[in-house]
Amino acid sequence: MRDDSWPHAQQRAAIEAVGASLDGAFEQTLERFLALQMMGAPAARDTVKAVREQLFAHGRPQGLLPALQLLLDADARALAGQIRCPVALFYGVRDAITPIGAGRWLQAALADATLHEFTQASHAPFLSHQDEFVAKLAPHLEASA
Repeated sequence: MRDDSWPHAQQRAAIEAVGASLDGAFEQTLERFLALQMMGAPAARDTVKAVREQLFAHGRPQGLLPALQLLLDADARALAGQIRCPVALFYGVRDAITPIGAGRWLQAALADATLHEFTQASHAPFLSHQDEFVAKLAPHLEASA
């Protein structure tokens, strides 16, 4: 959550508004979220349709509201320095949910991190820029296996 010491996040009111929207119009909120994440992506409509079908195939996902509450209640930044394994970070430069500044901070805070910035992506580069994402993920997995 954004505060004076952490500018790389959403304001409390914005997170709470998403929670209220999920509580009142769950499917519509998620569909809006997916559409925003895919704007400008190749094959955006097809990807949104496929993700939507999978997302709701087994009923409502149950972890979203608790995850939003965690964003309001927890601050795990102090733990970053304790992570000692190789880490690949994948951030969309256009991400308004988790701004690129958070990725840059995390890369600096981790002992062994590589930051991959997707200049045309938003919050979900693994969906909006799949080929580029896989091309960056595969070498990390091969080197870390």
